[in-house]
Formats: sequence, structure tokens, C-alpha cells
Amino acid sequence: MIISVKEALKNQGERFELDVEASLAPMEYMGKIRFPVPAKVTGYYIAEGDAVRFTGTVSVSCVFECDRCLREFSKDLLFDFSESYSHHAEEEQFTILPNDTIDFQPLLMDTVIAGLPIERLCREDCKGLCPHCGIDKNFSSCSCEMEEEENPFAVLRGLVD
Repeated sequence: MIISVKEALKNQGERFELDVEASLAPMEYMGKIRFPVPAKVTGYYIAEGDAVRFTGTVSVSCVFECDRCLREFSKDLLFDFSESYSHHAEEEQFTILPNDTIDFQPLLMDTVIAGLPIERLCREDCKGLCPHCGIDKNFSSCSCEMEEEENPFAVLRGLVD
């Protein structure tokens, strides 16, 4: 997503609104993630000297795989961002390109990846899969019992009695 900042650089201190949508490709990051609809980016940018500061929010709908039951579920997320672009790459993380444009995609991806939840559960009380037969315990129960020698915490049972 390329954005021209030429007008902002000419009009120092003037606020320019940002309201764009960007498609995000599916990715592997601690599991599979899909983005069924484009991300919505809103905010503004202001030139400050030879740098341009972007501030705003990213709204994205993500499809995750549940960490416990492996079923897909969708979750809408909202992330804040604030970052500067400059012609001097060594001073800033993001660079203004020679034609006074910026590639917004790296900032968008960094913002989304940094804000993704570490634990991805379809619901807080997800019971997950049976480790023996693989049945989804959210919808059915099974008669499997965890054998004592397989349970690493079995030795602690004696402490509670």
C-alpha cells in the first residue's frame, strides 16, 4: 500500500486524514491466520521537519485455529499505531521513498503481528480434544481415562489428600 506524503512535507504541521483498506495475505504465525476481509486503517499523518508521523488504528478480522480444539473461529481485533517515516533510514525505522511516498504495508503487518493474541481460544471455556481418542470434548464426551503413569502431575495427588 503506497501513500504519497508530498503534500504533507510541503505543508508542515498540517494534519492529513488516513482512511484506507488493505488486503492481508494469509500467514503462519504461531498457527495459521487468515484475513477474510481487508483491514481498515484510520488515522492521520503530519509532517514534522523531514519526517512524517502516522498515528491511528487498524481494524482487522482474523480467522484463527483454536489452540485447544483446532476448530477455526473468527475474531475482530483493533490495534493502535504511531510511527515516523523519514528520508534518513538510519534515524527512523521506516523510510520515505525518493518520490515522497511511503510503503505502508510493513507498518501495517508489524502492527497486526505485534498485537495478535498469544493464546487463541474459540471460547474461554474450550475443553479441547481428548489426548487419547481425539474427540472434541466441547461436543461429546468419551470414556477415556488418563492413566496414572501418563499424567506428569499424578505424583502431586498425594499432597492434596
